[in-house]
Amino acid sequence: MTALDQKAKSKKVIFLDLDNTLYAYKPCHRYALNQAYSAYRKHVEKISWRTFLAFYEKARFRTHRRLRGQAASHSRLLYFQNMLETRLGRTDFKKSLLLEKIYWQAFFSRMKLAPWVRPFLKRMKAEGKRIVVVTDLTTELQMKKLLRFRLEKSIDAIVTSEEAGAEKPDPKIFKLAFQKARCLARQALLIGDDSQKDIYPLLEFIKVLSVV
Repeated sequence: MTALDQKAKSKKVIFLDLDNTLYAYKPCHRYALNQAYSAYRKHVEKISWRTFLAFYEKARFRTHRRLRGQAASHSRLLYFQNMLETRLGRTDFKKSLLLEKIYWQAFFSRMKLAPWVRPFLKRMKAEGKRIVVVTDLTTELQMKKLLRFRLEKSIDAIVTSEEAGAEKPDPKIFKLAFQKARCLARQALLIGDDSQKDIYPLLEFIKVLSVV
């Protein structure tokens, strides 16, 4: 029995983060952004990689500042749209959509499920535990990632920040997860890469329920 199995032994539900938990996010993002850069040089303007990154990060920052706490704040389409509007002085519909398409195609092509995930889920399902993915970002995109990994039969439900109207660690997303899982906070184990977003919120729920 692994350490993770031991932690899950007394629980009825397993809450799973998705990005950077079920797979490594950064290598996928770096490759996808590089492919978007190649397309940008071909269809928009020939600039250096460093300049492209600076433009991208500024567009990302502006989008996050405007849409803080919303799933749309992670939209690559909005990043590229904002980036092109800043550079061209107008909205370029085709190029915005093209850059987003190239980014996600490249991203998905590099996604690799972490080795521990499939065996762990198989053991948890055999023990009758419910598996719920609790994740930021949009529902369509996160569903596509799970389908890419062929995990749809191992997952009982998904809760996204788009659906909940708030991002982790906001209580709204966890309350919805508890409703879908039909469980109490103390009955769930949350597995994720960010203690501030994934672990502490669950502990706070348990603490509040214990006081009440």
